[in-house]
Amino acid sequence: LDKKTGEILWAHDLMEEMGTSHLQRGYGASPIACGDSVIVLVGGRRGDFEAGVAAFKQDTGEIVWKSEKFSGGYPTPLVVQFNGEDHLILALRNERIGLDPAGGETRWKTTVDMQSAAMMATPVWIPPDRFFCSAGYGGGSRLFQLTMDAGEYAVKELWHTLKMKIHHANAIQIDDFVVGSSGDFGPAFMMALDLETGRPLWRQRGFAKSTLLLADGKLIILDEQGNLALATATREGLEVHSKVKVLQELSWTAPTLVGTRLYLRDHHTIMCLDLSAAANL
Repeated sequence: LDKKTGEILWAHDLMEEMGTSHLQRGYGASPIACGDSVIVLVGGRRGDFEAGVAAFKQDTGEIVWKSEKFSGGYPTPLVVQFNGEDHLILALRNERIGLDPAGGETRWKTTVDMQSAAMMATPVWIPPDRFFCSAGYGGGSRLFQLTMDAGEYAVKELWHTLKMKIHHANAIQIDDFVVGSSGDFGPAFMMALDLETGRPLWRQRGFAKSTLLLADGKLIILDEQGNLALATATREGLEVHSKVKVLQELSWTAPTLVGTRLYLRDHHTIMCLDLSAAANL
């Protein structure tokens, strides 16, 4: 779309053109910009789909490349830098995959148990060579490491723990630990894992299932009951500075911060809050 007028500049019907499936709950992965292309997760579990991922020219919508066939998934693909090259990391059902984002070729692939097939949280890249994945439904959290040997890319699992299980929220890396809201259909806990060992550092009540945003060294927390909080996370625990209910249930969309404006949404409302010092005298 033209962002000023809303005019449709180009469009593709993925199911009609590529035989894809929108999965059981619809498309969940966001398109991502990479160079002059937009990369879209198009695959599905049903039908004779042509590709798992496709890239389109941003200005014309022309197809740049299509990957090999992959099952669909909900996590948004992640573009990272490793070994001086861009890599596209995918978490699709029980496969963890790396592609060349310039041409769509598969560089590496590994599988995990089917308990992690319903992963929804976007992977977290931890420079220079590791990435973190977490899933609910008994999947747990894993840390992987990319390697390059004799011109070949490979990936290995460093650790796996069932202590943290992120459902459809997100994880945040802070220094040498990762923070997330652990829980799917039962109670949820804010907790932290040590990135070196996967050992839990702390677990704290006080929030329903939450999405997180790191800004200026602090966590902005929005739980599914509509509570918004500002907190500081360290290896020792979570210090909550303020907390207020601003939305209704269900607040599942992660907060978005643009400058000092914070955008929030639940199933009923979208709102914008001004976090600047001038607006909060």
